[in-house]
Amino acid sequence: MKRMAATALAILALTTPSHAEVPAALVCSLHGAVAAVLKPDGTIERKDINDTMSLTIAAIDLEKKSAQVINNADAAPAYAFQSETGLNIMEVTPTRNINLLTVMLVNQGSSHPAAYSRHIFDPIIGGMVSQYYGACEDRT
Repeated sequence: MKRMAATALAILALTTPSHAEVPAALVCSLHGAVAAVLKPDGTIERKDINDTMSLTIAAIDLEKKSAQVINNADAAPAYAFQSETGLNIMEVTPTRNINLLTVMLVNQGSSHPAAYSRHIFDPIIGGMVSQYYGACEDRT
């Protein structure tokens, strides 16, 4: 049993990517996939999203765990941290909703796969969740 555990740990050590270099800035093009409205009466309305969202992530500073999210409407501070396979940017909106961008820094080039999740609550409409996918370009 100890031998199996040691072998599994050795395999994980070989296959788990090391921390990739994090760019100072990224420009992301994300395509809508799916959304849902969670209505106050408990019903769920699922929708396909056919739009594209552009985000710029600037001033990425892992020591301060900070970044700036810039979209077409405004700029907002965000929390930035690195995982074994990528960069996570968590934005807490002024109404305390959460948006999360994960950029998978697995490619050697300047383009990286990305996923973006938005979790929004509005007291009149209800909860709104959406998922986008695409790529972020290194703008260092």
